[in-house]
Amino acid sequence: MRKKVKEIMLNKSFAGGYGSDSEDEHPHEIMNLFQTDDGEIYIYVPPYGGYDTKNHDVGYILLTSEWHQKATEVLYLVSGLTLMHHGGLEAEPEERKAQKKEIIERNICYGGKLLSEINTEEKTFYMTFKADKVVRPKKRMFLVWDKTSNNFIKNADTITITLPDDYKYQRQRGYITEFQNYYRQLKEIIEDQNSEYWEEKNYPEKAPKDFAIPPIPFHFLKLIHKEYDETIYTNLFFEFFSKNPVLFNSFAREVLKIPEDDSYTMKKEVQAVKGKGRIDLLAEGNNHVIAIENKIKSSLHGIDKREEISQLTKYVQFIEKGFSGKKETHYFLFEPNYNEIDIAYFDKGAGGVKFQPVCYSEIYRFFKKHIDAFKSGEHGQYAEDFVNSLRVHTETMRETVERKFLSVIQKNGTV
Repeated sequence: MRKKVKEIMLNKSFAGGYGSDSEDEHPHEIMNLFQTDDGEIYIYVPPYGGYDTKNHDVGYILLTSEWHQKATEVLYLVSGLTLMHHGGLEAEPEERKAQKKEIIERNICYGGKLLSEINTEEKTFYMTFKADKVVRPKKRMFLVWDKTSNNFIKNADTITITLPDDYKYQRQRGYITEFQNYYRQLKEIIEDQNSEYWEEKNYPEKAPKDFAIPPIPFHFLKLIHKEYDETIYTNLFFEFFSKNPVLFNSFAREVLKIPEDDSYTMKKEVQAVKGKGRIDLLAEGNNHVIAIENKIKSSLHGIDKREEISQLTKYVQFIEKGFSGKKETHYFLFEPNYNEIDIAYFDKGAGGVKFQPVCYSEIYRFFKKHIDAFKSGEHGQYAEDFVNSLRVHTETMRETVERKFLSVIQKNGTV
């Protein structure tokens, strides 16, 4: 008999370091998004699949994104939980052996491969819970912690639940208990009987047995382990755009949607704020000025509490002071598809949000389309290598870890 529900667990998905950079590893929690070949659902709770049975009694799990600036996005709701081990934060060898035996007896397979052959990291449990359902929110759902507010906002695209208490995740997980004053509000949303908030369809599907995984092309930055170094990418953008102004003009027109201009000059690391306040790329044409911030794995500098403005806002002030009324100004943030940044939080200047996001998938498609013109320009011999290096930043985190998971399944024999 299941215990009385007392807690809601928040659990970050794909937020740890394991499996994020290596093609040979995958975050174990990707199994949460697949049914087994027999149509069952098993849940792995990072970081080690463990669960503290002495201090916690969980009835629901909200799988969330990273926790940034006291906010997180709810990705999935997991319910109908049955614990699959006897507790503990890390697995002892005998516990792994016992779970491995159960995996074989229950035939817990994904794409024809046993779970024990897929997740092989030491000290981890193979699975934490068996679940009845995993569903997605009908709209994008955000939890925001703010001591001064307790708002519940619904609009056409999103649901934002503002909770009044301070809150922190510990080791990728956190708990909301009945003693916190927003527990009842959140529990009512989770248990909504009219499905106002949650899709009715059980989300996970079975892992396919027959599938083709497109190879990730090799490139020099991968060889030297610099494919996540945003400074290198900023320098490469600068070199290729500054040495090939025709290419940049096409990029500005097709990707940034800026009317054609002549004679763009490109600068990098333009000093805009004392200290570390430098604009990554600044392009000036006859009629337009374009500011570009390039972010890969880092975030943006936060709000200056003394001035209540952010890094981006200071850049806007600097550029508007120099060019307002003289040339049309434009602001863009290059970001990988796996690292979407809440620009609105960091760009709170007068007149609303100025910076517009440009995903690496858009940049990648542009360079693929214009590869011949790219090759004919200066440094053209590096064109294909550069385009290949962009590819890894075009996937969402879900797409990346799913590809790795299926790749492990596809390998012959045991892992």
